[in-house]
Amino acid sequence: MYIFSLKIICYHFLCDILVLVGVIVKKKRKKIMKILIACLLLLLIVVILYFVILSKKDLKIDRVVIEYGSQLSLDYKKLFDEKKVDLKSIELDDTNVKYSVGNYPEVGEYEVSVKYINSGRERKATIKIIVKDTTIPKFVNLKSEIKLAKGSKDVDFTKYFEFDDFSEVKISVDDSKVLYDEVGIYKIQVVGTDLHGNKVEQEVNLEIVEMQTSINGITCTSKAVEPMIVKGILIVNKKYPLPCGYAPGEDATAGSAIREMIAEMQLLGFGVLNNYSGYRSFETQNKLYNNYVARDGKAAADTYSARAGHSEHQTGLAFDLIDLNGSLVPTGTKEALWIAENAHRYGFIVRYQKNKEHITGYKYEPWHLRYIGNIAEDVYKSEKTLEEYLGVDGGDYEK
Repeated sequence: MYIFSLKIICYHFLCDILVLVGVIVKKKRKKIMKILIACLLLLLIVVILYFVILSKKDLKIDRVVIEYGSQLSLDYKKLFDEKKVDLKSIELDDTNVKYSVGNYPEVGEYEVSVKYINSGRERKATIKIIVKDTTIPKFVNLKSEIKLAKGSKDVDFTKYFEFDDFSEVKISVDDSKVLYDEVGIYKIQVVGTDLHGNKVEQEVNLEIVEMQTSINGITCTSKAVEPMIVKGILIVNKKYPLPCGYAPGEDATAGSAIREMIAEMQLLGFGVLNNYSGYRSFETQNKLYNNYVARDGKAAADTYSARAGHSEHQTGLAFDLIDLNGSLVPTGTKEALWIAENAHRYGFIVRYQKNKEHITGYKYEPWHLRYIGNIAEDVYKSEKTLEEYLGVDGGDYEK
């Protein structure tokens, strides 16, 4: 009887406890829900951390340093544990990477993600890509000495120096010790700095010389002391004259190439003569130009004939082709079309293109060929003028 009473008491006590818990739960429902949600979030974070830590174990290296100017090509054998990861399954997501011209990653820090298979399960990992530019610019075709005319002013030194670098290089020149009105040899300091602060310095001799003012009694107004050469190519136009007294004669390589080209044209049945108009001296060009001025006036002559010292023919690298009637190969003929499409195979370009007068300074001349050698095919495919291709000034004469 005593034991039975004790069971009844315990039963009622337990019921009272459950009722009390129910009341407490009901009153504290919001707080309990918050606790449960917090616990679930904590559990989710733990799971995520678990997989992150797991993917970290798959990675041997989680950051890669690349020199600017290199392609983004990751060596997965160095990055991942081959025993755990199927290297062939790796997929790279580089949407966060900023690329420049040439498909090179720009300088900066990026995070790329990779998908891969580990033990039959797909996983993800994050790799930091650091692109740095530590490469010092290099001088190309560096001149150890520059010659300028006595009295030169506002010298543009950029045309004398070229650099090999993946970013733009700015040139600064310290010529504070140069006396431009006095003949002599001076030292200048040339500094090339790329966009990321890498510098190269070089000391160069600058010689100030007296200018030749006439050639066989003909006034020479050229201020050029040396021919203008850009990327190994001689430039002659209305902005860049040849030095007074420049007389190299016909270039042997160019002369051989034009004769081979003429021979092929004749073999194919095109009407061109063996004769051509090639090298012209300063004096010859001066006479021709003055005759055209007397006939058509100076303004008109300047659209199709060069002033003495500004003619490509004086370089020995330019040739005018002549048809069977003894005239320059006319526009629109089958000969002109063949020349335009094939001259580059012999190292030539049609120098003065159609609708490019504002750049070349002259009317369209399908007969006028300029020898530039191995780069002729690149220039031809670019459909650019020589000025555009080399990035030099063209157009009319300086006023």
